[in-house]
Amino acid sequence: MGMRFCFLIVSLWWAIFALPTFYFLKGHKKPPFKKTGNYLKEGFRIFFQTIKEIGHYRQAIKFLIAFLIYNEGVQTVIVMATVFGTAELLLKETTLIGVLLMVQFIGIAGALFFGQMGQKIGAKRPLLIILTIWIGVTLYAFFMKKTVEFWIMGVVVGFILFLKKKAVSFLNFTP
Repeated sequence: MGMRFCFLIVSLWWAIFALPTFYFLKGHKKPPFKKTGNYLKEGFRIFFQTIKEIGHYRQAIKFLIAFLIYNEGVQTVIVMATVFGTAELLLKETTLIGVLLMVQFIGIAGALFFGQMGQKIGAKRPLLIILTIWIGVTLYAFFMKKTVEFWIMGVVVGFILFLKKKAVSFLNFTP
């Protein structure tokens, strides 16, 4: 039942934060493809056209590759944290759910903090700080033995998890 409750909380979280997108984001007036009726063919045509043109946007390519690598590292830590908590620290499901929920709420403060920092000093330094903290988190996890240490790690991860999204949004690149 605890896991079901967690999904309910997450769905409410997404619904609340999606409202500005639904309200303010304008849609395209015309579809980005020709109305040929063959959507598969048209999809591949647009895909290959994009691949052909992407060479003109070197900064965008570098950004996308860096973000892919960075984001996969973060996602690996998040996914493996629950496995580590269960298998190595023998944590109960309620503890894992509690830490995951706490991470979400602390993430709000982290996003606000690093968003402000990114506006004042640029995005690069906050991202370097975040990467350094991530390295520290993974090293800390190696030596972790107690439940309270998992909670402490959760606080730090919550703080840096969402701030990376905020800091990344301030990256300035010219396509």
